[in-house]
Amino acid sequence: MGKRTIPASHEPLADRYARSLLVVTQEQQESFREKTVAVIGCGGLGGSIIDQLARLGVGHLIIADGDVFESSNLNRQLLCTEELVGQKKIDAAINRVRAVNSAVEITAFDEFFGEGNCHEILSGADIAVDALDSSAGRRLLGKACEELGIPLVHGAIQGWHAQATVCMPGSRRMEMLYGHDFKPASKGSLPFTPPFCASIEVAQVTELLCGERPTLADKLLLLDMRTMETTLLKLS
Repeated sequence: MGKRTIPASHEPLADRYARSLLVVTQEQQESFREKTVAVIGCGGLGGSIIDQLARLGVGHLIIADGDVFESSNLNRQLLCTEELVGQKKIDAAINRVRAVNSAVEITAFDEFFGEGNCHEILSGADIAVDALDSSAGRRLLGKACEELGIPLVHGAIQGWHAQATVCMPGSRRMEMLYGHDFKPASKGSLPFTPPFCASIEVAQVTELLCGERPTLADKLLLLDMRTMETTLLKLS
């Protein structure tokens, strides 16, 4: 249990970001190394988010999860393998970042996000990313981000469906979306839904890192991957 800091061990490899630099500027790419992004949860959403942020070149990742892998995670969680069933998700996340980009510094919390540690976990973060799976957890994350003035990128999945939005400080968006505990009829999820939703979240993080107002700052994106229908709701 507790907090661990794993320093960056190498400078970025030559040409690592060559393809990224066809999309973002050199200045923007270099600025990513100065940023800290907190990912709360290392499961289905969190594993893919952490992997993509490491590949993007974010300089410092804060990651938090107190859970261990179960065999039921194998159908959808990027970090879960048969060998890791029963092992800590936080350790798998650390190893994944190390394997993908050793130039990333990691602060890892081997504990669940809660009232007693939320401010400590988010301390120093420029952006927080929601990879939780409960209404109560998301309300708490939204409240903590509001108190600390941190933008929160939210994503959630169920079955064929995904949703995403960005909660800018002052919006109290998570309180609006999760004012009451929501218990889905099914907690089912398919292999492709978490990475799809995670990619949308990381795209919004990238807009924030580039100094832009994120597309979903005042919108809720709803996606049905079975019908390939999307709905973009304007939020007041």
